[in-house]
Amino acid sequence: MLMSDRRIFKWAQRGNVQELSILLLSVSEINLEVRNQKGQTPLHVAVENGHRSFAHTLLNSGANPNCLDHLGNTPLMKAAQKGDLSLFKLLIQNGSNIEIENSNKMTAYDWAHAFHRRNIIHYLSSYGHSKKSELRAYFGAFKQLFQEIIR
Repeated sequence: MLMSDRRIFKWAQRGNVQELSILLLSVSEINLEVRNQKGQTPLHVAVENGHRSFAHTLLNSGANPNCLDHLGNTPLMKAAQKGDLSLFKLLIQNGSNIEIENSNKMTAYDWAHAFHRRNIIHYLSSYGHSKKSELRAYFGAFKQLFQEIIR
């Protein structure tokens, strides 16, 4: 990983849009799909840390809203897990697919359900999602956490 690649993850974690903007203006080509050790892109990291402006800048610069980490999670799943409706809507508006399933067959809806994110569940109901099995959501979340621990 190049030095600039490592920095973009730090900026995503801190929400440093200014540094990202400078990089985007000064470099003709930048890989916005670069991965960290968990297979996350800068978009995953920005969403995980609740940095809407950073995520917005990445999406406007061509970042893939449906990128998968090593466990098959999308940034939308992270937003659902965190219960961040603003980021969730931003991702949907920029092409995130609500039907993608991770390696444990969990969708963004399942993540929202497992973590009792009622704001996300209510929003998704407008897309025709109905209540799924609570046991499936909890089991999937437990399995996911276990996989992260053993990695």
